[in-house]
Amino acid sequence: NVNFPKPGTWYSYALANKIAGAYLGTANAAQINSNFNVNLGNANCLTGTFWYYGLDGNHGANIDFVAVLQHELGHGVGFQTFTNGQTGVYLQNLGFPSIWDHFLMGTSTGLTWVQMTAAQRAASALSGNGLIWSGAGVTAVIPSVLRQGLASVAISGPAAGAATGTYGAGEASFGAALTAADVTAQVMPVLESSGARSLGCNAFTTNQATGVNGRIAIIDRGTCGFAVKAKNAQNAGAIGVIIHNNVAGAAPGLGGSDPTVVIRTVSVSQADGNTIRSALNRISRTGSGVIAAIGLRGSQFAGADALGRALMFAPNPFQGGSSVSHYDTTMTRNQLMEPSINGDLTQSLVPPLDMTFPLLQDTGW
Repeated sequence: NVNFPKPGTWYSYALANKIAGAYLGTANAAQINSNFNVNLGNANCLTGTFWYYGLDGNHGANIDFVAVLQHELGHGVGFQTFTNGQTGVYLQNLGFPSIWDHFLMGTSTGLTWVQMTAAQRAASALSGNGLIWSGAGVTAVIPSVLRQGLASVAISGPAAGAATGTYGAGEASFGAALTAADVTAQVMPVLESSGARSLGCNAFTTNQATGVNGRIAIIDRGTCGFAVKAKNAQNAGAIGVIIHNNVAGAAPGLGGSDPTVVIRTVSVSQADGNTIRSALNRISRTGSGVIAAIGLRGSQFAGADALGRALMFAPNPFQGGSSVSHYDTTMTRNQLMEPSINGDLTQSLVPPLDMTFPLLQDTGW
């Protein structure tokens, strides 16, 4: 007997209650369940990075429990689809979309998920920057929340060769903010004594520090946190860091928190990093002849498409539990409902700081 705005559509439990103006569930049954690891910060569980339980957001290098709680509750009240993102099949194969699917749109087709076939939905979930939120509420607030200008790394120099060009970059939630004024220096790889590429997870050796001092270090992703890599490079004298992604897909946003990191850190995709590294095959101990300029370019909003619509998280390969049901990691300022925690989050859910509530309003809240 409930007149839902979108008939034949799955709604989250809480939103269904709100629309109905009544409790629709079984009495005393939990409608949202969340579990949090009390071992955080102990050995083998983000060792040394603990929960911060304060309400003032002063978490420093620890993880703000309130922000994590808000993120999970956001999913519970409807920041998610119930459609299988890997197969594109509706919940329980009953032919009913989620309310989420009415606003999820593939830019290559111009179709929402309720207009697509299952195969088209599955393809759009792997489309990188090809999946957007079409809801009017979110689109309207993007200019007041997201920054104009896209992160990039411009490669030039006498040894750059075929690597010369401008590459899209992922931004870090720590370190110096990117601006239109570039940080420019030669790029140097961080290598082990064997010649193998270092992950930058330990204090740099004397030779490694000699190589990156006054330069921009390029370091592979993996094993330790992004902020750890950046701090080690900074301690060795690097003025910037490029994180080379270790899986296919777009350059990721770099989560983490360390207020003592003050240099710029960005990521590049696996393919772009391979191209840049191809120009670094002949280096001296202190130079490469390959110059990188890290900064912002253009007027597009960070985390939106060229038409100013919010990008949703659609990496390839698919990430279960993350893909489709989050904002994209390219958003700046960082948003609560990105797939990973960022150290610069506040506890606000509304513009000009955050777009969680406008999206929930689009779905019916």
